[in-house]
Amino acid sequence: EIGERLAAAGVSNLDEVHSYQERVVEVEHLIADVTGARRELETLEQERGGLLERIRDLQRQRSQLVESTAQRLNEAVGDRVRIQVQPLADNSAVLEALKDAVRGKNVRDDQLEQLARHGPSGIAEALRKGADAIRALGCTPSTAQKLAKLSPAEIRKIESSPVEDLVTVEINVGSSTSEIWTPIHRASPGQQATAMLALVLSSGSEPLIIDQPEDDLDNRYIFHEVVKVLTRVCEGRQVIVATHNANIPVLGDAELILALDADVDRSKVLACGGLEQPEVAEHARHILEGGDEAFKTRHSRYIGVRS
Repeated sequence: EIGERLAAAGVSNLDEVHSYQERVVEVEHLIADVTGARRELETLEQERGGLLERIRDLQRQRSQLVESTAQRLNEAVGDRVRIQVQPLADNSAVLEALKDAVRGKNVRDDQLEQLARHGPSGIAEALRKGADAIRALGCTPSTAQKLAKLSPAEIRKIESSPVEDLVTVEINVGSSTSEIWTPIHRASPGQQATAMLALVLSSGSEPLIIDQPEDDLDNRYIFHEVVKVLTRVCEGRQVIVATHNANIPVLGDAELILALDADVDRSKVLACGGLEQPEVAEHARHILEGGDEAFKTRHSRYIGVRS
């Protein structure tokens, strides 16, 4: 009777029954493994989502620090240089991740730039929902279809792309009454040096070494700006300056001056000390550019202070 029923089921002998039973057990184990793996994957995805949110929170905190630091620097450098901060506005890393994901798929850059404006989390959410959600972000139907086919790994890479603050340094090439603010990368070498020097001197407390700050700067700016700032900075910070301009050590009231000379093989110290020492003052007059004029200005300034 068992044989007849097995034959009716298409089984010719009992060995096949054992084989099927073993296969059933194997499949049941596989199903259990897949179910467990899915639960583990869901747990990991939840943990990953929490970590990404933590990262975004830290990015916001960092952005606030950048803004407050920029504000302090702007107050320190006055009306000559300013730093503009657009919080979390630099999506260049997101754009690069999108380009890598669709490389060779004939997707226009302007479409990706439009998409990148929505940030990594907004893009990833749309990519997981499908073409319609992607189109809602401003993409064409063709682009949306291509992006909808991205793998989960590619979506995760886009989602974890860092977002930075967009920081712009500008310099006022006009005057205090008629301001003309220009991005630093468009300014002349002298204007760039002005901005850099203003920022360097306005922050920090560690010793500072400056090599020939007069390069690319006109003498008027050195006299009215650099010397004044250096005098203030030296009250709480050690500053060492290598210079050929007399205004900096003479009018800046340098505590120690080293007059140096050099030949082919080595350098040597001609004089060392303060300007009240005749030998040091004499070398400063003859070696430094504008030495006599700087000493005259220093003399008239001190006479004015005494009177």
